[in-house]
Amino acid sequence: MNHHSDQVDRMLEPLEGEEPIADDGISPRMPFPTSYVLNRDQEESLCTHAMRRLEEMERESGRDICGNGQWWGDDSIQVNQGENEGLHRGAKTWMGKRHVFDKHYKNDVGYRSGLLGGIFAESNLAAPIARRVTRQMTARAVNYFFGTDPWFAVYPVGIMDKDRADKADRYLRWKMDQAKLRRTEELAIERAFVLGESVVKTSWVNRGQIYRTNAAVLVDEQGKDVLGADGDYILEDDLWIAESVTDPATGQPVQSGLMVLKRDGQTPQPPVLTFVPKLITRRITHYKGPEAKVVNFMDFLCPLEAASIQLADCVAHLYDKPLMELADEWQKEIAANATGEDRQRAMRKSVDLLRQLSRGSGETSTAQNSNAVDDSINGASRGTTTVPIIEIVEFHLRYDSDGDGILEDVMLIMDRKSRMPIFYDYEANITPDGLRPFSCTRVNEVQGRWYGMGSMEQFESSQQIIDLLINRYNFSQSSSGKQVFFNPACTLEGRRNPNLLLNSGVTLTLAPGKTAQEALSVIYLEENKGENLMELAEFFMQLMMNESGVANANDGQVSGMDSTKLATGIRNVEKSGQEVFSLHLGHLEPGVAEPLDKMCKLVFANLDQMEVYRYFEDGEIGGEGGSGELRQINPGDIANMEIDTRVLLTRYRGEQILESYTRGWEIVEKFYGQPYEVQVQTAEMARSMLKAMQIANADKIIVPVQVPVAPPGGGQLPPGGLTPRPRQAPPNL
Repeated sequence: MNHHSDQVDRMLEPLEGEEPIADDGISPRMPFPTSYVLNRDQEESLCTHAMRRLEEMERESGRDICGNGQWWGDDSIQVNQGENEGLHRGAKTWMGKRHVFDKHYKNDVGYRSGLLGGIFAESNLAAPIARRVTRQMTARAVNYFFGTDPWFAVYPVGIMDKDRADKADRYLRWKMDQAKLRRTEELAIERAFVLGESVVKTSWVNRGQIYRTNAAVLVDEQGKDVLGADGDYILEDDLWIAESVTDPATGQPVQSGLMVLKRDGQTPQPPVLTFVPKLITRRITHYKGPEAKVVNFMDFLCPLEAASIQLADCVAHLYDKPLMELADEWQKEIAANATGEDRQRAMRKSVDLLRQLSRGSGETSTAQNSNAVDDSINGASRGTTTVPIIEIVEFHLRYDSDGDGILEDVMLIMDRKSRMPIFYDYEANITPDGLRPFSCTRVNEVQGRWYGMGSMEQFESSQQIIDLLINRYNFSQSSSGKQVFFNPACTLEGRRNPNLLLNSGVTLTLAPGKTAQEALSVIYLEENKGENLMELAEFFMQLMMNESGVANANDGQVSGMDSTKLATGIRNVEKSGQEVFSLHLGHLEPGVAEPLDKMCKLVFANLDQMEVYRYFEDGEIGGEGGSGELRQINPGDIANMEIDTRVLLTRYRGEQILESYTRGWEIVEKFYGQPYEVQVQTAEMARSMLKAMQIANADKIIVPVQVPVAPPGGGQLPPGGLTPRPRQAPPNL
């Protein structure tokens, strides 16, 4: 038996039941008990529909052709010939185009000699103008969204939520930094500019390691283990602290007089602490929290006519998973969510299913886990391992499987090769908001579609023209630009070998009475269009820069725009660029905010115990050496926070606040510059203006004030103080 099969056998052996479960043809094949209960016929109907939609989406997007990393070299599906006409029908598909744009962005243009032919088969130089524009557009967008630290914040909707929102804001900043969300968002923006859209998948992960160790654990009087609120053993070195509760009269925290376990803040300290040494099983957690990843564009399928990922009838995410990881996840899933007979039955069914899946190969099949896309230029094959690889298809679809006439949003996980259902449940039981765990960051939105148009596609025609001109110029200046004439009879070596090769480093001997001019002559072809070709190339470069909105003063040198050397010209270039680029920022903003919102909701839904975190104050480092300040948060501190708070980008929010307060200050100054009678009549209008700009406490800010004045003639003030101003007629409003 193969090595990987032996490894699977050893792993599955402890899980096997006494006898395998006989297939009665009625019970569902999926081993895990969930709320989405189906019989065998309903399960088969769901799986059949999902696989049919997968095949339809692959044909629609072109993945059935372009799934191979070197699809342009397949002669069986070439359709036409000729320079720049497209030699392969895969290049006309939605996914084929994106594959080409992705390779061109990576400066990998080896595909052009076979895909486009013509001049590219002789000279295949690339002027990375579109790549340069795309990289600068990415850099500008990243600087806009993530140029400040922190780059997001949680704002309360109601005044009563302010303290809780502040605590959640600090904790979420630390958690999102742990999850490296900012880096994922930056990658998503880059992929969006390259391809037009980028799909980000959010999930909750718990990466850890199980091991055994000898430790002294807390036991009760009967010798039974005393566990903490988190279900873990209480060790001798765990700390106990005074319990803090909130005084209902003052609302301030006070000590109750009880001692509780510090790590969970709930478990009360027993009167007597008895610790017994024993061998225990423990789990060390490397990371527990939300995770966001950019999905490979060739492994995500969504109907092209769908307006959004959430509104599509079906979306599919394809990925590979080693059988060992799958078995480990199943053990934990069953142990955590099943008990008694359900647990035993689920364990035995999962073993049967794993046995069937173990017959798979060790070859990766998706773009994310293989080098079929990125390294195909080197002729590398798909990666292989010694462990069986399961080709997983994760469906998120809308389908009525139970026949009640109501469409349900369901998540279905299947093995593509065997078409075996691995897991299914209602979407609302999987994600905190009941929505699919995918977000789409896009630019140049296509009306009524979920995808966009990237910069590489936007400037494709100009880039191709530039490359054609440069390669034609290069070809004309190469060896094809001259003609060599050689008379072998004029040399002794030529007489012996009429097919003598030149430029071989061999010294030639002239025949008697012959001259070098008679033996060899070179005629250079007249080249009178190279200068015009380069001028055209520079013209199209300038067009690309202007359209992108990222042109700078140096780019103006390409077309001889001397005005850009002056300060006025530089300011004009910058101003026009900002106006053009603001449209891209508006397209990107929802896609940047949505993953952040999903990640925060995942944190709110999964925080089940007290957690200690390190917080740094804004603009400064807490503690010496950047140690920060240690704080703690309990599940109750952020309960229902998704209802009472909203998450906004801090830079965008800061600009909004600054603009609102600047305009509000002008209104306040103008209001108090009016006479008292005018203030009385316009107070309500001024308050409404401030409220419209979302300025808090407008009723307290706008209050008519009588300004006392001294009596005429400079006499003594009356005993009651200064007299009011003389009454004036209010202006016409």
